[in-house]
Amino acid sequence: MAPVCAEVLSLIGRLYAIEADLPQPHVLQGEQQAAALAQRLAVRQEKSAPLVAAIREWALAQRSLPGSALRKALGEDPGRYLLHAALAAIETPGTVTLPSSSD
Repeated sequence: MAPVCAEVLSLIGRLYAIEADLPQPHVLQGEQQAAALAQRLAVRQEKSAPLVAAIREWALAQRSLPGSALRKALGEDPGRYLLHAALAAIETPGTVTLPSSSD
């Protein structure tokens, strides 16, 4: 595996690890569900947001590579594209369906 790929895969793996440790609000009700949702938001803002920013910076660096397939796929807003892809994968474990850059 190319070192540049290992870097971003490590960041994505860290996002998955954060998500795995969060409570699952869909199995809770009432105040417990509200508390779980608040905790998820706080953890995502504190821990996930810096990782998403690092992934965005990585993606922006890859856009500079001439002829890069990633550059073409990312289009104008790589952060939005990657965040959408990461959240889709987290929300639907076991699937990896990447959105098109026009989503």
